[in-house]
Amino acid sequence: MELGETPEVAALRELKEETGLKGKAVRLLGLKATKSVEYDTILIMAYLVGSFTGEPSPGSDAREIRFFAPQSLPAVAFDSHLHFLKLLGFKTRLAV
Repeated sequence: MELGETPEVAALRELKEETGLKGKAVRLLGLKATKSVEYDTILIMAYLVGSFTGEPSPGSDAREIRFFAPQSLPAVAFDSHLHFLKLLGFKTRLAV
């Protein structure tokens, strides 16, 4: 979060920076504390976002961006992402 931002505004800003998409936050999914080599412990917030607009484009830390059907999700890179996907009832696994 940046100074002066609410968690919801920060999430939507990150969405735009990372995907090129604008969206509307529907609800807070939850919070998860996770270990970080660089910061020791970080707190992850996840929002369910809908009503997307814009042209999908990957942020500076990704090569590509794609949408997947819920029943065909690929493995994910982070335990926190797996946690939130499971909260929504999606089945996937951690990438090795």
